[in-house]
Amino acid sequence: MFRKHEQHRLIFIAIALNMLVSFIVTLKHQPISVDGILYLKSAKVYLELGIGAATKIYPWPFYSILIGILSKILHLSLLHTAILLNVIFSSIIVVYFVLLTSTISANIKNQYWALAIILLCPFLNHERINILRDMGYYAFFLVSLYYFIRFLELNSNRQAILWQISLIIATVFRIEGLFLYFFSPIITKRNIFKLYSIAFILIILTVIFFHSILHYGRIPELLGYFNPISYIQEFKSRIAQQKLTLGTIGQDNALQYMLGGLAAIFISNFIQCLGVISALIVIYCFINIKKFSIPHYVLSGIICYVFIVFVVLGCFVFKQFFITERYLFPLVVLFMLFIPLGLSLLWKENKIIYKIGILLYLTLNAVSSFGQFGTSKSFIIDAGKWISDNTSESATLFTNDPLIAFYSQRNGTEYPKNFKNNHLQMNKPTTAVSYNYAALRIKHDDQRNIINDNFTLLKSFSNNKNDKILIYSIDKPARMERQ
Repeated sequence: MFRKHEQHRLIFIAIALNMLVSFIVTLKHQPISVDGILYLKSAKVYLELGIGAATKIYPWPFYSILIGILSKILHLSLLHTAILLNVIFSSIIVVYFVLLTSTISANIKNQYWALAIILLCPFLNHERINILRDMGYYAFFLVSLYYFIRFLELNSNRQAILWQISLIIATVFRIEGLFLYFFSPIITKRNIFKLYSIAFILIILTVIFFHSILHYGRIPELLGYFNPISYIQEFKSRIAQQKLTLGTIGQDNALQYMLGGLAAIFISNFIQCLGVISALIVIYCFINIKKFSIPHYVLSGIICYVFIVFVVLGCFVFKQFFITERYLFPLVVLFMLFIPLGLSLLWKENKIIYKIGILLYLTLNAVSSFGQFGTSKSFIIDAGKWISDNTSESATLFTNDPLIAFYSQRNGTEYPKNFKNNHLQMNKPTTAVSYNYAALRIKHDDQRNIINDNFTLLKSFSNNKNDKILIYSIDKPARMERQ
């Protein structure tokens, strides 16, 4: 009873601290990601024109639909609704990371270590300011793993249903959740008939609920991952490209070079997302794995998830030839579950050097999470706000940056895809004369100037790297005024 009360208190502390961390991160005054603009635009189109139009903006629009619906219910702006969802999703991530640690070790001290680890995770804290569907996927990915482990322990229908529902919700955010949904029962070989029976019923209910939108989205793309012929064709094409690149001497080793390069990309991004010190702690934990007495069903659940996620990511890297940290985080967070055990074991060694090292490790994570390093982008928000405050709502704006277009909140804003980072096109009067203003983002190493008699510089903004945003008013040529 005491242990349950202590865990409830820990969950309350976790949610409170997560809200505090989210608030601290927002103080960085950094703009959202470009992808976030797409989701918000899709949400706006959904509210105005429905789901059919929203899928034309983004083909897997459920995150945008959620933003739109909540915005309407709560009477918040789309941006503030998305920020609120980030707080909710990050709270779920933090709470279920702690709960998953409790399945590995019942020691409440290890759960406090887990809370510190996840709250000070640099990657997660950097993502808090972005508007990304990934946060929802991460949250319900961890929820699903928790109930999957509980099912392996208790073999109850309730845990099986909760596991599958959480995976369906995860799939709403990222379609990769379907792979876990279909292949986990096969790999664990536990009550396959029961799990697939429940899965069949839930899929039927999902199809009934979403039948009107099944012809939208990315189902064809997903099915492409199950097509072995496409992999063979991709394989032959990549090898041919490698041979052309390597020349005569290296052609015989083209396959090794290609696979080695892909493996290097995967590993380097994985370590960058996890962190070098964290990776060393995980290795230390695995070396001493026998000291922890981890229940076999817990290891079975985690290994199953690691295997499926790794295979899916491997297929993605092979087809797309790139991988980013936000795709790798579900795999990374599975390894992070062992860090609290490693820290606890090192702390019990009762050596001052170990304790100082642990405190330094947590401090470095905190600095990386909340410190401002590299190039600041706050000047983009400042420029957009200046345009919003100092121009009329009916004014039209031409810009070469989607973030300026978003923060300026001008209906007449246009951002052509082929115009990005090429402000010299503005030298042509026919390009911009139909607009009232131009806002151009120019990199610090770009020495070119705007030379146009119709442009009058109104305001400039810059950051610590001397990247600039120049805001111009545009005078109409006499021939256009006559028209």
